[in-house]
Amino acid sequence: MDSIISRRFTQKDKKKLNELYNLVFNRSRTIENFEWEFTNNPQGAMHSWVLEDSKSSRIIGHYGLIPIEFICFGKTILVGKTENTMLHPQYRSRGLYQPFEVSCIHKASQNFSLIWVSYSAATTAHAKAGYILVGELISYIYINKTSITHILENLIKGRISNGIISIFLQKLSQPIAHIFAFLFSKNIVIDSEIKLEKVKAIDSIAKEITELWDNVKADYGITAQRNIPYLQWRIFDNPYLKYEFYIALKQGKVVGYVIIRITNNGENKRGIIVDILVADQKSKMLDSILSQAITIFFKKGVYQIEFPTLKSTNFINKALKRNGFVSFSMLKKVMRKATSREYKGSLLMAKILDDKLDPMKVSNPAYWYFTNIFTEGIT
Repeated sequence: MDSIISRRFTQKDKKKLNELYNLVFNRSRTIENFEWEFTNNPQGAMHSWVLEDSKSSRIIGHYGLIPIEFICFGKTILVGKTENTMLHPQYRSRGLYQPFEVSCIHKASQNFSLIWVSYSAATTAHAKAGYILVGELISYIYINKTSITHILENLIKGRISNGIISIFLQKLSQPIAHIFAFLFSKNIVIDSEIKLEKVKAIDSIAKEITELWDNVKADYGITAQRNIPYLQWRIFDNPYLKYEFYIALKQGKVVGYVIIRITNNGENKRGIIVDILVADQKSKMLDSILSQAITIFFKKGVYQIEFPTLKSTNFINKALKRNGFVSFSMLKKVMRKATSREYKGSLLMAKILDDKLDPMKVSNPAYWYFTNIFTEGIT
């Protein structure tokens, strides 16, 4: 134990830290990708501390915070995104990590107003370090006749080897899809003047996006800053994932945007709405952009569409339900309970470091505007 020391990360640790990450999380991240996430951030390099076994000069633990600007009810604050917290498997159960994390958080309080983490595995450890639960992260699934038919058919094709049974079940999926469509389809009113236009470079619309964000950011509660440097880094420079960025135009004026991503696992394509922003949450804009995003997915042969967010009663949860999106999180909980299996949903946890922030607001999920753009951006 005396050989284990805690210190700030330095550039000479980069290779060993990346190797530890690949070992713990079973990945194959390159140094270049490491640098994108932890060095090239528009707010500067990650605030990072390591545990080192001085006898072997081995990096055996890490606590890191990616600096990200947030808007908190119109005010800009610096927030730390807890990322790549880990301990080498051979050093676990020695009581090393807890005091290490607490010490790192104390040091971080000099720079950050808030730190947060989305996790499902280390909630107990984070709670001991002072993180509070904000809410449950869920994914809404778009439901209509076409989407349900394709989802059911792909499910049957992948699991039923008997040809006759497979064909029978595929035909049966159509009336099932009708039932789901009847139960969940919604009649929404959209603005036919709003059109989506694909953007290949954020610089081409930097002025318009900046004006849009400056006008609406106070209406989005607690959320990540959607300025040009952040969007450039997180979306357009991402070395892992490819995104499609669409601006919403009405009479030639930018009134919103939507970012989407498509994953392709064989025949099972999946579409994710990564982020959406509108000039007026209470108008038809949000419904219109969601409707056109769904159409774009369908034209690309993508029928399984998801919108990850934070479960609450805020405007985005209401809009998704209004537009035919359904969350099955409660059903998953019931099924897990019925089979005596633990439900391990992902949670959003936060720790306040600035006493000017209101704990009642920070801990209320309805005040957060959380989309997939918050995630690490690697899967």
